[in-house]
Amino acid sequence: MAIKTYNEEIGRIYSDKLEDINNPIVARLDYLFWGKSCNLILCFTKDDIQFKLSVFNGNNYHSRDKLFCFRDEALLGEIISLDLYYSKNGYINIKSAKVVN
Repeated sequence: MAIKTYNEEIGRIYSDKLEDINNPIVARLDYLFWGKSCNLILCFTKDDIQFKLSVFNGNNYHSRDKLFCFRDEALLGEIISLDLYYSKNGYINIKSAKVVN
């Protein structure tokens, strides 16, 4: 089942489709850019599928477990393992993340 995460107007080159979030997803971080609502938008590629996720100022741009900060341009091009889940509103949140060596 394909899922939609955020509105098309944010980074239109990204498809916003992932097949399965029950298992960790390993993807390359391609771009970081600021959104309108104090959010940092993260653009990833996995197996030629491009998608985007957001982290927010309220979490200081960290994953929900507060162990991984995305506010670092040095992460661009890194392969990152993402543990994702659906929020109560149906959006995808990053539960935890780590750089894959």
